[in-house]
Amino acid sequence: MRIVKKTMLLATAVLILVTVAGAAVKQVQRKKQALARAPKFGVGPVPVHVVEARSANVTQSRQYLAVVEPVRTAEVSARLTAEIQSVACDEGDVVQAGAVLGALDSREIQEGIAASEAQIQQSQEDLQASQVLVDSLAASTQYWGRELARDQSLRAGNAAAISLAEVEATEEKLQLKQGELASARHRMSSIQHGIEAARDKKRELETTLAYCTIVSPFDGVVTKRMVDPGYMAVPGKVLFRVEDRSIVRLVFDVPQGDLDEIRPGLQVAFKTDEKSCRFPLSRLYPSLDAVRMTRAEVDVPGGEARDLITGTYLSVSVELRTFTAATVIPASSLVGSAAVTPTVFVVQQDQLVLRPVTVLASQHNELAVAGVQAGEQVVVHTFLGWTRYYQGQKVEVIQ
Repeated sequence: MRIVKKTMLLATAVLILVTVAGAAVKQVQRKKQALARAPKFGVGPVPVHVVEARSANVTQSRQYLAVVEPVRTAEVSARLTAEIQSVACDEGDVVQAGAVLGALDSREIQEGIAASEAQIQQSQEDLQASQVLVDSLAASTQYWGRELARDQSLRAGNAAAISLAEVEATEEKLQLKQGELASARHRMSSIQHGIEAARDKKRELETTLAYCTIVSPFDGVVTKRMVDPGYMAVPGKVLFRVEDRSIVRLVFDVPQGDLDEIRPGLQVAFKTDEKSCRFPLSRLYPSLDAVRMTRAEVDVPGGEARDLITGTYLSVSVELRTFTAATVIPASSLVGSAAVTPTVFVVQQDQLVLRPVTVLASQHNELAVAGVQAGEQVVVHTFLGWTRYYQGQKVEVIQ
């Protein structure tokens, strides 16, 4: 009985093992069938985005940041200390050379000029009176000179005709008149010197009076007014700022490494809110500054610079050369880094071909290249997207 039970248990165990083994075999067969039906890895075409290379004229340029400056600026200040009496302009006013910007209190100076004029007039009257006195004394001197000569002649011819005392008395009268004449002439000379001094003083005051009128040194625009009536002006304190905008300059710095390509006469392009403009590079300064930069200037005529506000910054492009009918591709089609030869993937017969190119110029987000023909399909990709592609890979083109 015991032997029969052992045999049945053994048979049951064998049956269970056979059943489990059969199920495992069937599961393996189903997995193999599923793998057989699955697509083979790398066999199917990979979708790629392409752009057709085109032909266009491309300009190679250098980009710089320029600031707008007037051709000249004057910071107008007073030449003397005085109170601001009036202001004749405001910011934004267009003024001509010599136009009055403001005036200082000049009452004290005008009173000094009036006093000098009165002094000159009184001195001229005194001078006329002195001249009359000099003329009279000169006539008297001549008379007594003749009398002395006559008396001396009589005394020499006949001593009894005239006494020595009479001759000496005539001589004393002559000497008296000569002294009076010399004194009158000295006083007349002093009056003349006084008149000249008064005239010099008047001219000095008139010059000072001219300083009381603040004028524009040239045609321009008042860009800053820093005083009002009642303010005290002192020498060196800026009252007004005037800019000459007959020419506006675009000024930017060119690094030493670019100087082999940058030269006066090249076209400089920039955009305003209204339009695109191009003007030649006017000048390069002949020396470098402490950071190895040199100043470049573009002169823009005032009539063409109405939309330019001084002090603002503009992006400018110095046009170095133009490639005619060059092959243009997107910058996003380049493969690899700048340290190696630039390459692109070109689609030929639904396969990728790695093609080396030479970058001739860049413009915005496009490149002018040699090594690709216009009409060829060039793969574009996102950053590092090219790492998924390889030479000879089968692709499906997506325009």
